[in-house]
Amino acid sequence: MIRFNQLITLPLVDMIEHGRADQAWRDSAPTFHSKTLGPHFENRAREWTRAFAPA
Repeated sequence: MIRFNQLITLPLVDMIEHGRADQAWRDSAPTFHSKTLGPHFENRAREWTRAFAPA
């Protein structure tokens, strides 16, 4: 959540607050996919699996 806030929400806060959230989301999609869903998310999923679902 912190990463999402820093990479997506904060840079586009003006756009979001002025009712242009759809455009903000479209503009930030490449960043979201490459820096949130990509390596970072995959690493978190591996860590969670090792800790809570080893079998």
